[in-house]
Amino acid sequence: MEGKTSVTFEELIGHARAGAIDIAGFQRLFAVRDAMLVASLFQSLAHDPKIEIGPLFLWRPAPKDRPVRGRYTAATKAEYIVIDGQKRLTALLAGLGERPSWWDETKWKRIGGPGLEIGLAVFSRDRLRFSPLGDHRVPQIPLKVLLSARGDGTLLPVLTRAGVVDPQDCVQPVLQMLDRLLNASILMAWVYGGPQDAFEVFCIRNAIGFTTLLPRAQIDLCRLSLRAPDVVDGIDALMLDMSDQGLEAVFTVSAVNELIQRGLPGAVRRRNAVNASPEQIAGAVAQADHGARLFAEYVRNRGVVADEFIVQTSAFQIVCHLFVQFPIAAHDDFAGRWLAQVVAQGLFVTHDNEARSVIAGLNQSDTYAQAQRFLSGLIHRAPVTEWSTDRLHRQGHERFGASALLYAMAQAAGTEGRVCDLAHSDLVFPATQMHLVPLWPQYRNWFADYVLASVDTGAVLRRHGGWSRAALDDLGCGDDALATQFIPVPSRTDPAQPAEAMLKTRTQQIAAFLTRFLTTTG
Repeated sequence: MEGKTSVTFEELIGHARAGAIDIAGFQRLFAVRDAMLVASLFQSLAHDPKIEIGPLFLWRPAPKDRPVRGRYTAATKAEYIVIDGQKRLTALLAGLGERPSWWDETKWKRIGGPGLEIGLAVFSRDRLRFSPLGDHRVPQIPLKVLLSARGDGTLLPVLTRAGVVDPQDCVQPVLQMLDRLLNASILMAWVYGGPQDAFEVFCIRNAIGFTTLLPRAQIDLCRLSLRAPDVVDGIDALMLDMSDQGLEAVFTVSAVNELIQRGLPGAVRRRNAVNASPEQIAGAVAQADHGARLFAEYVRNRGVVADEFIVQTSAFQIVCHLFVQFPIAAHDDFAGRWLAQVVAQGLFVTHDNEARSVIAGLNQSDTYAQAQRFLSGLIHRAPVTEWSTDRLHRQGHERFGASALLYAMAQAAGTEGRVCDLAHSDLVFPATQMHLVPLWPQYRNWFADYVLASVDTGAVLRRHGGWSRAALDDLGCGDDALATQFIPVPSRTDPAQPAEAMLKTRTQQIAAFLTRFLTTTG
């Protein structure tokens, strides 16, 4: 394959299946989640005439430059290393229902790889289209099944079993489409030199518009993994774990990069990371990982159990930096009180530059006490000690923002009783199974329409058309579960009791509850 300016789809897949191809260790994490994008890639290759998908850049290192590991593999023996084109090549294998050799099964499932498989939808002999599996509007056959049937001459019975109308009439058009796919030429470009040369090509390809541009922070992380290849596993695990916990908005690529960079000596950060030792980089990654996980547990225990409670992400990121620099912060309530006041006052809403300067200032603190004084000094106004009813309404589809976060934090504190799920009394907030669930379907602009509850509670409420005596009887929850969330007891004698009247009363009760909570955080 080396030196060829193009190869066929079939040839390329054959090399990948044989383990001859791996992904460069400094590449970013594969992040395609939409099978429709995969289907579009296949549609382009099988189109008549073919639509180019861009060249793959491969590096064939000399024996002395051969990398020890790949992006996702602890050891690699691949001849060819992908410098640019990871998403396309991985998507081509995933569309066939295959796990690339550079992914182990557990990680492949975790990133949703099996869900990227595609099939061919047969509308008619003149209308064939690749689409994600599961589209049942028309007969659809997995692509891997069609390719197998093409090989052994069983395409007609496969189309017949799939329910294709006039299957005999569709055999030839399907065969032609499969042939166009297998014989489609994919452009190749070759990278020569050592690891640094390969990395420079990667940077150029992702900086001048040939492909989706990578943010500078992603390039910084790639540079770290070039210098210390083994750190990629830790960085990947951190970002995937935080995403699983609903903290993806906080742990962006830029935020994670900043956490790690702040752990390095100033002289070897960012572009100068090529001068850092692998031990320095590994230490910075470990420090960021430890502090980030302390932070995640801390905010989860204070009610941030889903992304709907995240507002003013810069404020969360500042607190995370505090935990990375001073893990002792996990053992007191300073960070929680500071976050509540920052959110209540609307600080760090859109000023990313301001947040970065705060993080830089925080980095100058030598002790936890100094860091506390520094952060406290950022709150120039008097503490917010009252929450008005006006702030418990929203316009359109915007989030409830500060009200949702403060309500979750206040209820997680448990100062006015345990918040139990209405369907499962043993499920207590901040259980991760509980989130904001509407009492009635038609009042979603009122925060008072929402309670902290499980999906099972939500299902019961939907079944009864909203909160009613029948819903209460079905749930079988006690008075305490209602009282801690100020949920009115529906009248037995007046089943048509107006919801708006109950919502107005509950709005006043929630505003008073948040006022009491804010008084304790000032």
